[in-house]
Amino acid sequence: MALAANAITTVEKAKAWLRIDDTIGRDAISIYHDGTSVEVSATVEVTETTIIGESLAGAPANLSITFAAQTTVSAMVTAINAVAGWVAKALYHGDALTADMVPKASTACFLQAQLTKLRIEETRGLELIIDGVTAEIETFLDRGIASRTYTEDIFLEPGYRLEQVMLREPDISSLDGVRIDSLIAASIQYTGADAKATVEVTETGVVTRSWASGVEDEDVSLFADNVTLAAMKTAVETDASWSMTIGSAVDSTLPSDILQRDGARPCKARPVNLRGWEDYDGEYSLRPLEGGIDFRELYWPFSSTDRISTRVGLRRMQASYTAGFSTVPPDIEQVALEMIESEYERAGRDENILSETLGPYSYTLAGDLPQQLDWQQRIKRYSRDLI
Repeated sequence: MALAANAITTVEKAKAWLRIDDTIGRDAISIYHDGTSVEVSATVEVTETTIIGESLAGAPANLSITFAAQTTVSAMVTAINAVAGWVAKALYHGDALTADMVPKASTACFLQAQLTKLRIEETRGLELIIDGVTAEIETFLDRGIASRTYTEDIFLEPGYRLEQVMLREPDISSLDGVRIDSLIAASIQYTGADAKATVEVTETGVVTRSWASGVEDEDVSLFADNVTLAAMKTAVETDASWSMTIGSAVDSTLPSDILQRDGARPCKARPVNLRGWEDYDGEYSLRPLEGGIDFRELYWPFSSTDRISTRVGLRRMQASYTAGFSTVPPDIEQVALEMIESEYERAGRDENILSETLGPYSYTLAGDLPQQLDWQQRIKRYSRDLI
């Protein structure tokens, strides 16, 4: 596994704080050459980016497999075993990252008698603690800390007097877009024999399913491959049992990914309407510290264009934005390091025991952390409630 992108501190800083040796090594892969077409010797080397294996004499089949190409231990083992004569076995978690492999000088590995073990800098347990501490602090402050992107839906009633919206996260560095749920972009219907046919809009495309004669027929029309509504219509209608109608007042050249994500719905008896997002083109201003948007136009409708003339009333808005600190405040990071130290000491400094105890992705921070009230007092000024 890898440390979560929103982690409050890094593994390197945590190790320095804990005074841990820079390399917490674990055997990750065993490797040797089985002698196929080789009469003399074979060697293996680990660089900063690559595992290199060389076999001498005969008809050599050499290795040169980069960590970028095979990012996990299990993937690397599979790639090594695919090269004639080379035999490898995973000795540690298969999802451990090859980028953490410890460099190793060229070492003999001819036949099983010279089996060589390649090591990895194992930080799995420490990463679990850091992620757990991050979650504990963010839960207490009721907000994200490290900068990241969000897509947030704001639910409204038709006819709502829109003056101000408060986004979930404060400290906004950029508001990338505001969209409104104002139109029915298209409708889809199944006309075949199956009465249970469904249509679904996922994050990646439109999925149609039917079970004629008891056999599932699933077609996925991707947004990436069908970038306009017109192209999506063509893709869906490749199967003659499906028809897609674009809204009469909707421009068919609009991007297909304006379609709102929705679960599977039956579409045999009647067409299923697919709602779409429209860019909000009215005026607004951002209050970045508290995460507020102030709108200039107070009533529906908002759009100043006639591109979509038939509206069904505002149901929700969607904002895409980046929020949080580009650099984590020192006092928050200090608190995080102290909490990490407490948890690490409780785990007994044994990384193997730590991993077995917590298990992958199952870390839960203890509720009886030392000086809990103290750390809360020290960072409560960053709380969402006080902004």
